[in-house]
Amino acid sequence: VLGDQQASIFGNLLFDVGDLKLTLGTGIACNINTGTKTHPTSHNIYPLIGWKLSGHPPFYVAELLAANGGRAVEWVVTSGLIENIHDIDSVAKDSAKFSWGIFCSCL
Repeated sequence: VLGDQQASIFGNLLFDVGDLKLTLGTGIACNINTGTKTHPTSHNIYPLIGWKLSGHPPFYVAELLAANGGRAVEWVVTSGLIENIHDIDSVAKDSAKFSWGIFCSCL
C-alpha cells in the first residue's frame, strides 16, 4: 500500500538518492529520496517510508509540506503583482526583468 506522494515517486521512477518530486496544488509537497537511510525530523521535514519491495530493505523519503502554497500564488495575482495565474511561469523563468524583489509568502 502506498500513499499518493510515495506512489508518485515510485511511478515516476525516482529511485536514486537525491531524486526529488515537487507537487504544486492547494498545498506544496516536496519529497526527496533518501535511500535506505531516514532523514531526521527537523524544520518541518519528516521522514516517511517511500516503499518496500519484497526481499529488499525499505526506501525512505524526506517530505516537506507547505499547506498554503496555492493560496500564496493566488495572492500574487489578486495583489496585482502579475495579471494572470498563467504569468507566474514566465515570471519565474525571467525574474531578472522584475525589480520588485523576492516574494516571500507569510500566509
